[in-house]
Amino acid sequence: MSIYIITLLCAVGVLAFIDIRRKSVSVIGLIALFSFCVIYNLITGQISGISMLLGTLPAGAMLLMVKIMGLRIGAGDILLIAALGAGLGAESVCIILFAASCLCAAVSGVLLGLKKIKKESTVAFIPFIGAGLAVSSFVQM
Repeated sequence: MSIYIITLLCAVGVLAFIDIRRKSVSVIGLIALFSFCVIYNLITGQISGISMLLGTLPAGAMLLMVKIMGLRIGAGDILLIAALGAGLGAESVCIILFAASCLCAAVSGVLLGLKKIKKESTVAFIPFIGAGLAVSSFVQM
């Protein structure tokens, strides 16, 4: 696992902690993470500019789902997916989203079953994105 991935895991871990505590994250922090990912890839050439652009498409799709279907996805979640997409590419961000969604559904189901949350409750999604990033990192090793 590279220093870059470890840095991303640490950054998402901090954002997850903030998301759990405050139910929101700093847009400035997310823009800084996005900028870091883009600059890193421009300097190292790890992924191409086209791959960075394609990596942000899932975030665009999430934004469309929010607008069209009225889903309750936070702007911070969408910005984080855009940053990770620009940093890791479309394939990785799709794995991250799939793993995060599965984990969130499982945990939410358990919490609903235990009556710890209600159907209308919101759940911090960034911790699940972090878990999805960890899963993606290990799957692609």
